[in-house]
Amino acid sequence: ISIEYQLREMFEHSRGIDEAFSITRKRIAQIQPEYEKYFNKVMEGHNFICCNIFIASREIVGAYCEWLFSFLPGAVDEWISLCMGDKQNEHPRAMGFMAERLFSVW
Repeated sequence: ISIEYQLREMFEHSRGIDEAFSITRKRIAQIQPEYEKYFNKVMEGHNFICCNIFIASREIVGAYCEWLFSFLPGAVDEWISLCMGDKQNEHPRAMGFMAERLFSVW
């Protein structure tokens, strides 16, 4: 079972998770295009580092945060504007679960 399949099943194919995938993939392609292939590879794969828990030097954490926050705030804003008004087809944690899987992409 792929990471993408697992997330889609967990949220029963809600609009929230579908949009989270689409928006995140698009933002990575726009802002960090060299990582789009890694995003696809992780989401099609079976392993990831979850929960945003890791031990690293300040430099590594800084580099990760610089990468992540180059595209994530815009993705979250877009996701909120598309999904939060439709309470039946969204899940409030969909983008959070998506973000947790991005460490493995980086």
